[in-house]
Amino acid sequence: MRLNLTENPEADITVFAPNNDAFADINTEAALADENSELLEEIVQYHVLNSSVLSGDIETGTVSTAFGEDVLITERDGNLFVNEAQVVEADIEADNGVLHVVDGLLLENRSLLERISLTASTQALAGTAADAGLVDGFEDAENWTVFTPINEAFEEVDTGDLTEEELADVLQYHVIVGEDGPIDSETLLGLLADNDGEVEVETAQGEPITFTETDDGAIALNGDQATLVTEGGLDRFAGGINDSEDGYVNVFHLIDGVLTPPSMQEPEAISIAEAREQGVDAEVTIEGTVTRAFGDFVRIQDDSGDLGASGIVIRQPEGSFNDEIADGTITEGTTLRVTGTISEFNGLLQINEDDLASYEVTGESEVPDPLTITLSEFAENGLDYESVLVRIDGLTLDTEDTEFSNGTSYTATDGDGNEGVFRVQQEGETQLGGEPVPSGTFDYEGVIGQFQGEPQMIPVEVSDIIQE
Repeated sequence: MRLNLTENPEADITVFAPNNDAFADINTEAALADENSELLEEIVQYHVLNSSVLSGDIETGTVSTAFGEDVLITERDGNLFVNEAQVVEADIEADNGVLHVVDGLLLENRSLLERISLTASTQALAGTAADAGLVDGFEDAENWTVFTPINEAFEEVDTGDLTEEELADVLQYHVIVGEDGPIDSETLLGLLADNDGEVEVETAQGEPITFTETDDGAIALNGDQATLVTEGGLDRFAGGINDSEDGYVNVFHLIDGVLTPPSMQEPEAISIAEAREQGVDAEVTIEGTVTRAFGDFVRIQDDSGDLGASGIVIRQPEGSFNDEIADGTITEGTTLRVTGTISEFNGLLQINEDDLASYEVTGESEVPDPLTITLSEFAENGLDYESVLVRIDGLTLDTEDTEFSNGTSYTATDGDGNEGVFRVQQEGETQLGGEPVPSGTFDYEGVIGQFQGEPQMIPVEVSDIIQE
């Protein structure tokens, strides 16, 4: 029994019929929805030629369909392709024409938005494009290359806190627009080959994506942010045949992650020692444990540097950081991630006031053990210990005062006659104002500061003075 390809017995047509595998990644629910009935009819007509043509008689190049738009017929390695679908079974004759089975649904003439909407694995992107106000852009796209995160990739990120503008930036970062047309996989592989396996390409958002060919032959984007998905092929075309009639207007590639523009990425933290080396005006992100927190000042420390400890001052007279010092959220043992610009106050390195761009309380830890040094070491190399927690034993203060006064420097001595500055800071910077001066020998366990190149012991808490 011969097939009937249409209800019209007088018809003489060619049908490119997708096999079952062609629908594996098609959002059939959307395709068959009532509101898409016209779209479905157009898709069907795009699979039909208005005359019957056996495979041996099909000429390569562009051929007009019953829908009125062209398909691109090519021959590669002895196989016939209709757009990007291979003819896997040819010349099935029927009463009113001929049928060729192809292994893909012909959607290359649909707009980029329609193609993404009809692809089951990219529904999340279609919805996100609507949330970002980019529907018109995807509908009218021309010469676009889109690296399209699969649905599972969007499940791994939280876009709920992004503004519409930020969301648009993220999506535009997945788009490359080029005057020379879209970047198909062959072109991308050529770029990698010409650039020793790594190439940067600027996106519509303005920042580049870095593509890297890995040792196992995969193509990674921005290191470990995403990898090209090879299942089902690398190229999915949209927008119709281009003006030169040898390719397509747009292409998209599936990737298994959502890319974040560099400007929106959390900066990588460096050690406090590295930050100190970069010095004044350096914009840094550092992580450390709070050793002292009082008033407007916090000292944080990590285990970097030649001494095995490096510290720095964070100061904010008003704002959320200051509030969290006051309410005890930021206290000794709090671990912080801080981003800001380093400045200098009379030689003391700090991140000060508005220079504190952002901070995050990341947890709680043990306060680092102090570095034990002598007063002689303090006098000779005290600047090396700036903002670090130290212990200096066997001190006495050369003063007749019985109570500490704020804003006063005292001379500390040890049994060997060494001297060093013991500085009680202004009110609001230390607890020592009005507290009794130790009458005998004591040990100091606190942070080191400096003033114009002179190292100073800077007691913050009463407990920084340890007496037997």
